[in-house]
Amino acid sequence: MFSASGCTYLAVNTHTIATVTRGDELPVGYASATLGAVHGLVGDELRLTPVLNINRVKGSPWS
Repeated sequence: MFSASGCTYLAVNTHTIATVTRGDELPVGYASATLGAVHGLVGDELRLTPVLNINRVKGSPWS
């Protein structure tokens, strides 16, 4: 999908960032995929750039 679209950005979620100790543990999507696992599958050839998908927290000043 990334190759076909030419997209080099991969959104990583921040809703569990408090439990992440390394960047490659950042979750991707809603399942158990991580930034490190996706990078391990596609390697450096696609030159994916992680971007943060910042989720609003209920009750925050921005919600």
